[in-house]
Amino acid sequence: MKILENLKTPHNAIVALATALALLNLNYWMMTNLPGFKDLSCAIGAGLTPLNISYSIVISILSGVLAGNLSSFIQLKSIKSSATGFAGLTLGNLTIFCPLCTLPALSLFGFSISLSFFTTHDLLIKSLSLIMICWSLLIINKKLSCQICKI
Repeated sequence: MKILENLKTPHNAIVALATALALLNLNYWMMTNLPGFKDLSCAIGAGLTPLNISYSIVISILSGVLAGNLSSFIQLKSIKSSATGFAGLTLGNLTIFCPLCTLPALSLFGFSISLSFFTTHDLLIKSLSLIMICWSLLIINKKLSCQICKI
């Protein structure tokens, strides 16, 4: 796969590793310090579950690969292809804590119903997020491998 071959260069590898570690640390901080949804209530640290930890590891690695290939996207002028992956990352990160409890000011503007969707259907959103990131990586890999596109 071309996206993994690009990570052999030191610059891309450092960007990928730094992004993955930073995102993993951010996710761990959010899981331990922000309220999570447990037993129909919000509790601090309730997001620290084996499912959330393994999901954070996978999404951090995939996002590191995505960020490590960012210089290649810019050279091919196909930065839009990575937008799906970064949207999936943002969407998925809203499931590792309880956004309904953490962002109460947004409920003043009528967003509480949409925020409760994240706590109710978190497994579905996590799956959708991983699909979006993998889809973005596959599209980008196809563009990087295409010899006609490089001309």
